[in-house]
Amino acid sequence: MDRLTIAGQTIELHRLSQSEETGLWFTLLSKFEIFKFGFNGMDMLLLVSKGNNEYSPGQLRKIAERICSAKNCTVVFYFASLPTLARDRLVGQGVFFIVGDKFAMLPTLLMNRIIGKRNYGERLRPAAQYILLFHLQCGGIEGMSFKELEAATPYKYATIANGIKQLEDLGLVETVSGSDRVKRIRITKTGEEMWDAANEFLINPVSRVVFISQPIPGVTGGISALSEYSMLAPEEVPTKVLTQSQFKALAANRPDIYDTDDVQRIEVWSYPPLNQNGVVDKLSLALSLKEDRDPRVEKELESMMAQFWREGQEEGQEKRPL
Repeated sequence: MDRLTIAGQTIELHRLSQSEETGLWFTLLSKFEIFKFGFNGMDMLLLVSKGNNEYSPGQLRKIAERICSAKNCTVVFYFASLPTLARDRLVGQGVFFIVGDKFAMLPTLLMNRIIGKRNYGERLRPAAQYILLFHLQCGGIEGMSFKELEAATPYKYATIANGIKQLEDLGLVETVSGSDRVKRIRITKTGEEMWDAANEFLINPVSRVVFISQPIPGVTGGISALSEYSMLAPEEVPTKVLTQSQFKALAANRPDIYDTDDVQRIEVWSYPPLNQNGVVDKLSLALSLKEDRDPRVEKELESMMAQFWREGQEEGQEKRPL
């Protein structure tokens, strides 16, 4: 082992000379290969286990403290792979570590995750976007477990876990394990900061638009929804929003969908709208109308969003209930 990768940087490793091993004890030298390296202006020692040595996070912390006392330097442990729970336990003990070329917890690089190419430029999945908008508009997800989020949203545990992972990969949230070993969500940005950081990854919730000859009940979207939040005049027949499954059920029983004598516009969304008294949430609405070039629509959207963030600041919170 002569090099490693940290945050995309190739770092050269150098074995300790015999004189540099002074102060280190025999058992340590027999159990670990020890290298020195520099990163972000800091000199550190890297310990790589020579075999299947089992050490608890507390034991590794004590080893690092003893080496630091003897050599006055930062100690980092290397793992080829490490489960999430084990990483969280090391973080809890304040142990610095590197896992392959994917994870690192160092003094100048806390829990840096090397994001694969598939995550850069990737749009948010519907569940991930729903969770983000839920946080920004429904009281927040700070401190919630995946199980608690499952109970509060229309998604199952596995889908929530995948959505949170994408938000975590994009640096929008963190997950940590507490003393109960339950993984919980940590928020490190204000609401508007999260919105700005996520902006390039956000999707238009409208996957398709269809028309029907007879009005149907449901959550109001489109210009009709914007009129509820602004001075814009409403449509004569409000646009209604359906999820994919709701539309599929409707299409099976309504042959008048796509009727040429259409009366009602229907938006089919890729995720369920966050319902505010029968109207879609403001943030999803802004995304659904983002490409509308009508100057009146653009002006009212801008005013709605400015008021949305201003109200949050005035109330001293980023996450307000709908």
